[in-house]
Amino acid sequence: MSYLRDVGSLWAESPRSLQREFVREVFQRIVVEGKEIASLTPQPLYAPLFVIDRREWFDGEFCSWLPG
Repeated sequence: MSYLRDVGSLWAESPRSLQREFVREVFQRIVVEGKEIASLTPQPLYAPLFVIDRREWFDGEFCSWLPG
């Protein structure tokens, strides 16, 4: 469980190939504008986890990738 609380450190310490594999597994679409990520669309399998995270951090504010 402590790994989930420190994903940033795990990411920084992981090899680039593993990072790419993770991104391709979790995200269906990523839009980059300049040096910033403009939007993320998770794979349907992972969307519920993003809904939970959104509720925790942003009080459930609407996301365009939510079903329905």
